[in-house]
Amino acid sequence: MNAPEDETIRNLEQALARAHRERQPPPLGREWTDGVMWAIRRQGVQTRPVSTRVVLDRFIWQTAGAAAALALILTLSLLVMSLIPSREGVSLVAEEVESGSLFLE
Repeated sequence: MNAPEDETIRNLEQALARAHRERQPPPLGREWTDGVMWAIRRQGVQTRPVSTRVVLDRFIWQTAGAAAALALILTLSLLVMSLIPSREGVSLVAEEVESGSLFLE
């Protein structure tokens, strides 16, 4: 750039800076402030569309918790049932013990 254009740009920048410094803020009353705050609160309350990914993630985690609880209950019940001897098993062992063949081998 040449010197006259640089001086014009500098003068313009100085004039804009001076105008900005001398500018008075607009008189903002209580009503204007209340209106702005009301608009901000209203935007926060508005419902946002829920994405299907969020719904699916929530469903998967809830289902996983229920499945884990069900697996734990089934495992514990099978463990308890396996520790309790059945009548047939007890009677077979009792017959073997009475006949003495259990210890003769």
